[in-house]
Amino acid sequence: MSNSQQKQSWSLQDNKRSKDQRDRFKPTGKQPRNYTGYYILSAIFVMLLISVILTLSSKQTLEACLFTGFCFTSKDNVVLYTLYVFATLFIIVFAIISAYLIGKKIGERYKQ
Repeated sequence: MSNSQQKQSWSLQDNKRSKDQRDRFKPTGKQPRNYTGYYILSAIFVMLLISVILTLSSKQTLEACLFTGFCFTSKDNVVLYTLYVFATLFIIVFAIISAYLIGKKIGERYKQ
């Protein structure tokens, strides 16, 4: 293979890159965007959507009581029952995430 047909090498060995090629990989100074807020809001939106779907797809009339005299059904108070299902899902997901984080901290403590 002659020199004109050789593949261009992007290796760091022997400083084979040109100055222009090295400058392409320099940091721009911009901070990467933090998408944590978007992820949390989208997770809450998905949980709310699941709550609506679960409430509307139920063929039975379900009843929930928050207090002794305050009860509501899934057919009469759709919004309130959807919020009840959402709160239940939120508590379950929060408990799972909390258990994972606590277990991770305990595991790191015993690992040391």
